[in-house]
Amino acid sequence: MSAAAMTERRLIERAQAEGLLPPEARAAWQDEAGPSWIITVLSFIGAQLVVLPFMGFLGLLASRFFFQPPGAFVMAAVLIGGAALLLRARPAMFVTQLAFSALLAGLALLAIGFEGALHNPQLLTILLVLLGTALSTRVAWVQRVLGFLVAGVALAVVLWPLGAGHAANDWARWEWRFSAFPMVINAALLALGWALWVAREPRVSGRPWAGALHALADGAGVALLLAVAYGATRHFWLLGMLRGGPAGSADVPTAGLARIFDPGWPQLLQIALVLGAAIWLLRHWHLRERLPARELVLLALLYSVLLVGCLVVPHIGVVALVGTLALGTGRRLMLGLALAALLAQLSGFITRSTGRWPTRRRCWPAWARRWGWRCGPCARRRRPRRSRSSRHVRIGLLLC
Repeated sequence: MSAAAMTERRLIERAQAEGLLPPEARAAWQDEAGPSWIITVLSFIGAQLVVLPFMGFLGLLASRFFFQPPGAFVMAAVLIGGAALLLRARPAMFVTQLAFSALLAGLALLAIGFEGALHNPQLLTILLVLLGTALSTRVAWVQRVLGFLVAGVALAVVLWPLGAGHAANDWARWEWRFSAFPMVINAALLALGWALWVAREPRVSGRPWAGALHALADGAGVALLLAVAYGATRHFWLLGMLRGGPAGSADVPTAGLARIFDPGWPQLLQIALVLGAAIWLLRHWHLRERLPARELVLLALLYSVLLVGCLVVPHIGVVALVGTLALGTGRRLMLGLALAALLAQLSGFITRSTGRWPTRRRCWPAWARRWGWRCGPCARRRRPRRSRSSRHVRIGLLLC
């Protein structure tokens, strides 16, 4: 590395330590000369043309050995270990794509070896394998993908009994895991871990392991926000239709009966996350000294609306915490994704409260109907019909 590059690196690290630059400034400088995403996608497609026929050949050669335990575990260990060694050496793009495809094939064989029984021990095993592989590789985009997978697996682990709240046999079924995904405790803990790393990242930016954790945090944050958006809009997806039940329409028995303003420990947890995010932003940007009183009042009003939303919208505290930390550290893409997840949560709440949305037969929620509010169709149904005689009298008067 040249002397000019070393000087530039030291300047960037010093500016990050003083809070003048966002934490991803150094990562963007390191990856500036990397290949474009078009080349990466095309190389991935080419690698699949090599790996998929190889897996098909193994299946035709000895399917019982390679796709059943213990042979599936042996083959998974060979593929994952070989891919980790190749990715640690930072090979050329096509070799990197081959190693990444082999890694995905090894993870698939690991899940096949568990025979579909993805309970907590199996999920924790996959989680440890993903973490070890991500920390051993030196390719940033592979680490981001592995961070995404790590967060997805962590959100599926059941923290019994606080994170479930159901019968002892319900949480062991994968159908319940998907219906309860993401669970409140898992999402809150993952958001707190992500926020803690993002807040302390400038202090450890010069360490050799900081780059790997930065890439893992990027992937984990994206997975967390997408999981929260999925949890709020799962009734729109085809998964609910394939399971044979109504999916987010007025035919759902609980449509229009959403419980709001019913605080429990999940709502209190979301309130704590929103308050923590507001306090961090206030101290990080020194808003008391920099902003005038009017803008401080507007900011307080915004977070007050989020606090009220904690009583009616699930996981809004998680989105508020991630969005606030993304705003404070200059992560614009993460901030945009947080805003999109917030809109998805609001649309999910409207749908749960009013049934199908939009619809011609939409009605007010149950709590609004108890207060005497009526929508147009209900008001027309409650309006008494006029008799034919009165109608004829009016017609006669108009003719006269």
